[in-house]
Amino acid sequence: MNTTTTLLTAAALFGAFTVNAATINTGPGVIVSAIDGVNTTLETRHSTQLNPGTYELAVRYGIQDHSSNDASYFHSERQIITVNVQDSDLTVSVPSYYADPEVAAYHFARSPQIIVK
Repeated sequence: MNTTTTLLTAAALFGAFTVNAATINTGPGVIVSAIDGVNTTLETRHSTQLNPGTYELAVRYGIQDHSSNDASYFHSERQIITVNVQDSDLTVSVPSYYADPEVAAYHFARSPQIIVK
């Protein structure tokens, strides 16, 4: 085998074992405040890349209702979820009906639903 063929073969084998990162995005009002116990930054709270693996995310949800004169708001406590990241992007969100602060407060006080797609 000549040197060029050896280098091309090595490059092809190396390329076969590269790991693709997946992007974790958040839906409206959702932030990822920590990943595996490490706080996120302003730049990574709504979108960050992770290599394939299992991660523990601390997720918070906040919403403000501007439709009435007395604007109400809701901010959840941290919810800890575990996600298994593959090589495709994921979105962390909550059901759309949580857009009402009173509904969100009701559900987060009982059994909050965090959606990972």
